Amino acid sequence: MLGPFLLKVLDMCNYKTWYYEEKNGYVIECSKCKNLQVGFGNVMLTLDSAEFDELRKLLIMEQKKVQCTVIGNVKHIFIATPCAGVTLLLNNGELNELCNMLDKADTEMKAAQLLELFYRDNI
Repeated sequence: MLGPFLLKVLDMCNYKTWYYEEKNGYVIECSKCKNLQVGFGNVMLTLDSAEFDELRKLLIMEQKKVQCTVIGNVKHIFIATPCAGVTLLLNNGELNELCNMLDKADTEMKAAQLLELFYRDNI
């Protein structure tokens, strides 16, 4: 079930949901402007597709780099975002959750793009 805030946001535009999990967050895409909204914890980022890919790749690189550095809930991972002045501050678990969330959304988007190509080719 979508939270009341997310429902209010969804009323403003026509969005395609690529990922939603109440515990972790969501990734949605506006059908008009094609921007992606990433909600995670208490942060919401609005990104174009290139920025989304850049953020996802940066998170994956950081995930590989910090696997064994600090254990526990210490927020020691700084992730610069494409949004000016916005840096994410995460612990290992949050980094893993965010990477998983963006990876699942990316997989859904790519699968939809492939299906669209297949559908267009068979018309």
